Amino acid sequence: MTGPFGTLAETALDSGYVPIPMKGKTPAAKNWSRGFGYNAVLKLSQNMPDANLGILLGRLFAVDIDIDDAAEASEIVEMMQSTLGDSPYMRVGRWPRRMFFYRADDPVITLKIGPVEILGSGHAAVVCGTHPTTLQPYYWPLESLLDVDADAVPVVSASSLARFRSLLRKKYIVNATPSPVIGKRTPSTSRIGARPAGRNDQLFAALRAKAGACKTEADLSRCAQAINIGFTPPLPLSEVNGVVQSVWSYKARGTLMVPGSQKIVLPLTSEAVLKLTKTPDALSLYVALRATRKRARFEIPQKATATRFRWGSDRRVKKAIDVLISEGLLRELTRARGPGKVVRVVYGW
Repeated sequence: MTGPFGTLAETALDSGYVPIPMKGKTPAAKNWSRGFGYNAVLKLSQNMPDANLGILLGRLFAVDIDIDDAAEASEIVEMMQSTLGDSPYMRVGRWPRRMFFYRADDPVITLKIGPVEILGSGHAAVVCGTHPTTLQPYYWPLESLLDVDADAVPVVSASSLARFRSLLRKKYIVNATPSPVIGKRTPSTSRIGARPAGRNDQLFAALRAKAGACKTEADLSRCAQAINIGFTPPLPLSEVNGVVQSVWSYKARGTLMVPGSQKIVLPLTSEAVLKLTKTPDALSLYVALRATRKRARFEIPQKATATRFRWGSDRRVKKAIDVLISEGLLRELTRARGPGKVVRVVYGW
């Protein structure tokens, strides 16, 4: 079974991101901070298919709220939203810690203030894979970056970002509580009202396993509510609904990753599948495209695809494309000549 980087790196690149293979949270390729082009990404996806998928930051930046106290984490989220605006692109690895993604007109300088880090140039952030501590998948309760092009991420002005930094400094530096005298114990109040971390991860993992047997989102929601009753204390209904929507959206797109039973859904009748078996190359290409092309418009680099499939010649790719077009499974949308003699063809479903 191909892992996150092998499955999604090419899709991320097509969407305008710079994919980086990650070992846990750490970049796993040399010279990663320079970014990689298409051929390099293809080679990395072949050599490190099981790596976590990260994306290079710069103009695209992330607000990493590394806080275990739920009330304090929510306070920072409100502060962030009041200055930077809303972003539906929230990635969760270990709740209530969370990471939000935005864009800026210029590359953002990385800065850590207290437990909050604004990650920009010189960093990469994991967007898909397994959290090294919880050993559960990272998830997106609202919307995933991998479902949109990079230019769809909300843009933040320099003045708004400066204001957010100022508020963080005021909270964690200017108004910081003095450290207690060494040797004396003071009662800790930072955990009062905190909720145990990990329940969102547990709920996501449980629903991911049950989603296959659920015919509707309502069925999945009922499963979630039954599981949530067993948590002490239970998650708020809004958070339960967010996890349900996240899991169901993955199932609806055919991209729900369940250990030992990863699947994609092919929108084909059994007759169409049997017909395609007469042209195995076309069937192989169609399955690969359905697994990697989530956008409505995409390219199929023939030489790179032939190399990846070990077909030897890109003519096999061209013939397979022609079969898919003749069967109505693929459409040629645009054709234009690029630099030199290169012809760029854009396809769609």
